[in-house]
Parts: sequence; C-alpha cells; structure tokens
Amino acid sequence: MTSTILILTLLAAEPGPAAAADSMKQEPDWPAGAARLTSAFLSGFQSGWLVGTKLWVSPLRESYQDGGDWIRLQGALNHTVGPAAPVMMGGAAIGNLLPLLFDHDLRKISTWLTILGGVFNGAIIVSTMIGNVPVNNITSIADPANPPANWQQLRSQWEAFHTVRSVFSVCAFTLNLGAIVFAEPPARNR
Repeated sequence: MTSTILILTLLAAEPGPAAAADSMKQEPDWPAGAARLTSAFLSGFQSGWLVGTKLWVSPLRESYQDGGDWIRLQGALNHTVGPAAPVMMGGAAIGNLLPLLFDHDLRKISTWLTILGGVFNGAIIVSTMIGNVPVNNITSIADPANPPANWQQLRSQWEAFHTVRSVFSVCAFTLNLGAIVFAEPPARNR
C-alpha cells in the first residue's frame, strides 16, 4: 500500500504528456538568432580585414623611406580595396540593427551587447571619415614622382586612425559574439 501511494504521488508530480508537449512549445527565436549570427559574422569579417591589414600591410607601409613608394602603394590600395570599405563598414553597422528588430528587450544582456557592438561599428565609420578618408583623398590623386611634402605626417595620421578602427572592430566583434553567448532562450507559451 505504501509503495502504491508513493508511485501515485510520483505520477501526480510528473507532468503528463499534454503538459510535456506544452512545455516544448516555444516562440520561434530563429529570426533573432540568425540576425545575431549575421551581425557577428559581418563584424568578424570586418575585424579580420582591419586587424589583418594592421598586422601585415601596415608594417610594409611604415617601412617606406621614400614618399613616392608610399603614395604608390596607398594610392593603389585606395583604388582596389578602397571601394569595398564603405560597403563592409556600412554592412557591419547595419548588421548590428538586425538583431534589434527581433529582440529589443532592454532587460536582456544580449540586447545591450548588440547595441554596444553597433556603437563600436558606428565609431569605426566615424573614425574612418575623420582620419582615413582625408588622407585617402590626397593619396588617390597624388603623384608618386612628386609626393606631398607632409607625406610622413599623412602616413602617421592614416596609421593612427587605422589602429583606432582596428581596436574598435575587435570590440564590436567581441560584443556581437557575446550577444550570441548571452542570448536568453525564448519564453515558453503557457
């Protein structure tokens, strides 16, 4: 008799098939998850590009002792990868808005991480416009045979702002990865 009461008590405490099926129903979270992944991918691609050029191309640029060589390289980069930069930077910044379309609950850590990632992606654009674009405008039209007298100052400015945006890109990527890690599971229907 005691074992029967114990079994009935356990069965009563155990949710039945209807309760188990109801607990498995969840609001669809795949759009927010896909948006977070997209945002992290775009930020990661941008970070890889910026940090990669800082680590491998910048030392070459900084080693030039002749202004004409630097103008030639920088001008060539302006005409080849330069047009892709606004697309990449704008895409990463817009990519940070996507998760917020699907999940904008300010009580969630993932939402704040996404917002902060977006702030850093926006800061990349601002620092580029302030520090790199003015130099690019000069180096795209400068004659390597007659480089500007202040070419070393221009190079220093470009590299300083490139360092800043490279650091910002790592911050944006890290925050967007954090938004994936700290994303809360969707609320269950009741």
